[in-house]
Amino acid sequence: MSPKIKAAFLVSYDYEYLFTSLPLVYDFVDQIVLAIDSNRQTWSGEGFDIPDLFFDEIKAIDTAQKITFLEESFYSPVLSEAENEIAERNRISEWMGEGCWKLQIDADEYFIDFEKVVRFLKDRDHLLENPNTHAVNVRANWVTLFKKTPNGYLYVDNREHFSFATNVVGKHYFARDLSAVDNAEIRTDFVAIHQSWAREPHEILKKVNNWTHRNDFDVKKYFHFWQQVNEDNYVNFVDLHPFHPQHWKCLKFIRCANLAEFKEKYKEIADSANAAINLKNSQKKSMRILLDPQTYNEQKFGGISRYYTELYLELNKIDGVTVTCPIVYSDNLHLKEAGLFQGFKNVIFESALLPKFLKKKILKKTKRKNIRNAKKALRVQDFDLFVPTYYTPYFLETLGEKPFVLTVYDMIHEIFPQYFTRDLFTSKNKKLLIEKATKIIAISESTKQDILKIFPHIDANKIEVVYLSHSIKTTHLVKLDLPKNYILFVGNRSIYKNFIFFLKAVAPLLKASPDLFVVAAGGNKFNNEELELIRELGVSKQLIQQNFEDNELATYYSNAKCFVFASEYEGFGIPVLESMACGCPVVLAHHSSFPEVAGDAGVYFELHNAEDLKNKVAGLLENPAMRDEFSRKGLEQVEKFSWQKTAHDCLKVYQKALAN
Repeated sequence: MSPKIKAAFLVSYDYEYLFTSLPLVYDFVDQIVLAIDSNRQTWSGEGFDIPDLFFDEIKAIDTAQKITFLEESFYSPVLSEAENEIAERNRISEWMGEGCWKLQIDADEYFIDFEKVVRFLKDRDHLLENPNTHAVNVRANWVTLFKKTPNGYLYVDNREHFSFATNVVGKHYFARDLSAVDNAEIRTDFVAIHQSWAREPHEILKKVNNWTHRNDFDVKKYFHFWQQVNEDNYVNFVDLHPFHPQHWKCLKFIRCANLAEFKEKYKEIADSANAAINLKNSQKKSMRILLDPQTYNEQKFGGISRYYTELYLELNKIDGVTVTCPIVYSDNLHLKEAGLFQGFKNVIFESALLPKFLKKKILKKTKRKNIRNAKKALRVQDFDLFVPTYYTPYFLETLGEKPFVLTVYDMIHEIFPQYFTRDLFTSKNKKLLIEKATKIIAISESTKQDILKIFPHIDANKIEVVYLSHSIKTTHLVKLDLPKNYILFVGNRSIYKNFIFFLKAVAPLLKASPDLFVVAAGGNKFNNEELELIRELGVSKQLIQQNFEDNELATYYSNAKCFVFASEYEGFGIPVLESMACGCPVVLAHHSSFPEVAGDAGVYFELHNAEDLKNKVAGLLENPAMRDEFSRKGLEQVEKFSWQKTAHDCLKVYQKALAN
């Protein structure tokens, strides 16, 4: 397996700090490069020395042989200090190459809990597959050490952002930052202690004289000021940053013997502060959520209405959270099963004595009344937060100053506009609401990156990723008339769902095995185009289409040899979780949100590669041990998702929206 986490350190005059920073990183990365100017020159052209002992000590640390030295000339007299730095960082990035997370850490940066940083990146390995499409710049936070005193450290705790990791090669435009045009930022809560100014006076002078910002402030004046600050008078100073004074509002002090003790004490202080914030949040006044009814007007069943039904079933279990939805009537099956909202009536409308045409007429009227009721509730303003369930922006004119949180399910209309030529409003309305929303929930990191790619003017910090779950019941299987040997396809078969592609890919397997079938569960009867293709392929007797009730779906998954999800694109992909929950191996393309959902439990094929899909399915059909392995992996993977977790994560976003 190729290395996925590579870390680089720039080695220069302050090489000794590397013996503190390197051990914090060593065990958790796959490869490390130490970049040293071959002529021992800084970016400003000044010389420095590195003794031979340094290399011996590095060799002693490198027990797993992860470290490589990159020695080249990184100083050019025709470039400024900043330009030399950019050139060196881009050269290091090129050396690390594609297909990995590229971390650049300065020798005087000491991450707190670097193992957690690596887990965070590995959970986003899907972003390594197509980095030029989804370029990201991952940022952490500095706690800046200002001065070492006889009894401890003076420091700045303003959590100043800095870039440290990216998935793309050679696109640094200033220090470690990437161009904002070419990438999306991922801001994290990770903290690194930055031994910026906490050095001996002669080291400070060396640092400043080689610093890319040395012309941005009065060096002598600031050095004199730095010398005067101590642990007795530090409270008297404010606005301390050398060239952006307000960035460092004030100093704090931790009494400690050394850097290791400072790190432990700072972590205790930070953990205590976070606990206090969490307690304060838990004691806040109740949250009243007004839920928009439009998805229940439009869907009789489906992923979006399922999401909101499950979400608010869970939210209603949380003390202090109240969800209301001004629904008079809906024929949505998920809503009926849940019995969630008071005032929801269905007895009269569902009477067997009511003629079908009259039901249809009444349903149309009640849908309009649902929206009128929503507008009335908006005008009354007896709620804290509004949650639209789809993209019609009718509520903007009456929302007033109340916040709203928009969930974006996918960017399918924008990525495949050719499939939606008759839909003139969804993309336009979605863009409007994305721009106006207080916060946005994206149901996968892939969806978030698609939003940022299509609408680069949107602030990445406005978007939070919250994963969905599944609702399939696996404990009580029902008896159905199904073949013993079949490949399963579930749901809608049109356009980007890729059924035609899937059928052409597996047809050779069907023709080679007369006892093998394809079962298309749901999606209604085969249309004329599908029937014609089935006849042309000569597999008419091996194709079965059956619609199903919710309580039957688990049986389809549980008895299948494998489930193929051939879709060109999904914002999340709930059927992937359904299949895994039933122990059914999943074959799916390695793109969009699928790697996030399936993890290493998916059997991946190359998108649009019919031969590859056929081979992956054949591998499962021919190898029971392989099926068992991916069944086990799927059962483990699906445990990472639950509607309870979805609800709690959404609630955190709602709280942030209210705080804004």
